[in-house]
Amino acid sequence: MKKFSIVLRYVSSSLVTLVALAFTVLEATLLVTLDFTLYENQFLAFVQLLLRFLIALCALALGIFSLVKRSRSFLPHSLCLLASSAVMIFFVSNSVGIYFTTVSALFAFSQLLFSKMRA
Repeated sequence: MKKFSIVLRYVSSSLVTLVALAFTVLEATLLVTLDFTLYENQFLAFVQLLLRFLIALCALALGIFSLVKRSRSFLPHSLCLLASSAVMIFFVSNSVGIYFTTVSALFAFSQLLFSKMRA
């Protein structure tokens, strides 16, 4: 069971890192190309784009840290990621929010299992 928790932790951390990297690149591209200038309220569009970029960047850092720092449990951080992705379900189109929440729930479960096996 301990080996399963370690493997699940690496798989879920890799998934979080991969998804966060993809969305960090997408949001950074939209930010660099000044996509927010196409909207009627440019300031509001800029703030929304910047916040999406920061969420993706924080998820990327969390995924990388959980892969690098193998002995540390990231349970509180994973619960925050789960809560933020659960709130995003209603505001993201094409069912992407459900996929984010599924990946973050798997990550939170793996962190919970890892912290229980370690104790």
